[in-house]
Amino acid sequence: MAVQQILPGQPFGEELGVISQVLMVAADISRYVLRIVKNPNSAKSEVDFAVLKDDATSVTIADLAIQAVILSVIRNCFPDQHIIAEESADQLRADPKLLSTVQDIAITCAQRNPWTWGNGAALLRDPRYLMDLLDLAAGRRKQTDVNPASTWVVDPIDGTAAFLRGEQFAINVALLDKNHQQIFGAVACPLLSAERAAEYNRVALTDATIDPESAGSLLYAVRGQGAFLKPLYATTDSAQRLFPFFNFSPASNSRIKPQPRSCTSTTVTSGKNDLHKKIAKEISAVHPHSDLTSWVLRWVSLALKKSTYTVWIYDKPNRYAKIWDHAGAMLLFEEVGGVITDLDGKAIDFSTGRLLNANKGFVAAPSWAHKDVLEAVRKVI
Repeated sequence: MAVQQILPGQPFGEELGVISQVLMVAADISRYVLRIVKNPNSAKSEVDFAVLKDDATSVTIADLAIQAVILSVIRNCFPDQHIIAEESADQLRADPKLLSTVQDIAITCAQRNPWTWGNGAALLRDPRYLMDLLDLAAGRRKQTDVNPASTWVVDPIDGTAAFLRGEQFAINVALLDKNHQQIFGAVACPLLSAERAAEYNRVALTDATIDPESAGSLLYAVRGQGAFLKPLYATTDSAQRLFPFFNFSPASNSRIKPQPRSCTSTTVTSGKNDLHKKIAKEISAVHPHSDLTSWVLRWVSLALKKSTYTVWIYDKPNRYAKIWDHAGAMLLFEEVGGVITDLDGKAIDFSTGRLLNANKGFVAAPSWAHKDVLEAVRKVI
C-alpha cells in the first residue's frame, strides 16, 4: 500500500503519511486497553495495566505497545534517522509475562492495519527486537547507524493518569531537523472528536471532556505550512486548516481584546499553582479554564483556541520539561500565531536531548498577548 501524502507536493508529505497510518494503530491499542480496563465484567482494572517506573511515574501496557509499534514503523520507513521516546524496556526485561502481554496487544492491533503490519510492525514478533527498539529510543543503547540531521520524538501516551481513568490523553510524534527545530508534529486524540475540536467557542477542554463514541481526531503541523485537523481515521482530503489567532495590533485597536483564558493543570503537582493564580489575576484571566493533565493536550487546547495562554512555573529549580511532552505539539500552537518561551523570555531549546534543561518553565500566548503575560510572570515571581 502506497503512503498517502497529507500535503501532496509539500515538504514532509511522506513522513506525515507514515505517521497518520501508524497513529491509527496507536489509537486502536489505546482503545483496546481501555475497553478491558473499563469493562465492568472484566477481571482486570487499571492497576493491572500500570507499572511503576524507577522515577515513581506510571507506565501502562498501552504506552509500551504503542511506542513499540510507532518506533518499528519509523525505523523501517526512515532507518537512518535518530529516535527519542519516553519508555524503556526495563519493565519488560524484568517481567516475561508483561513482555508477552505487550507483544500480543501490539501484534493484535497492528495486524488489523495491513500497511503498518507490512512496514515494520511485523518485526515485533521477535521479543528481543521489541525490547532493543524501546531501549534504543530511551537512550539505553547507542544509535550508531543514524544521521543526526533528523530526530523523531515519540510520546506514546501523554496524560497516563487521565488515560487510566478513561479521560483525555494524547499520542504525540514530532520530527526535528539538524538544528533541533521542529519540522512537524502530529497528535492523535482518540477521545476528542474532530467536531468538538473544530468548534470555535470558548468552552473549556478538560480531562473529563471526552467523546468515547467518536473516531477521535488528528492534529498536525508543518513548519511554515500551518496546522491542520481531521477525523483520526478519515482520508486526508478531509483535513481543514486551523485559522490563526486574530492579531490585535495597534492598527486593530478598535476591536476589543478577549479576556485571557488559561490552560493549566491544577492536579499535576510539579507546578506552582499559587503563582499561576496570581499571574492570572494580574492579567484578569479566567483561571483555571482548560484544566488538563496532559501537556500535549494543553498545546492542542491552545492551537484550537479553547484557551489563549499558558504559564508553567516548576515547583523545584532543578525540575525540567521532557522533550516528548512538548516537541511537535508546540508547533501546532506556533503555526496558528502562538509565541512560546520560557520564564526568562528565551526560545525553547530542543538541542539538549531528553530534558529541556536550557529552559525554565513556559510562557505561551498569541503573539499580541505574549509580552503582557511575560511581564505579569516577571512581576509575580
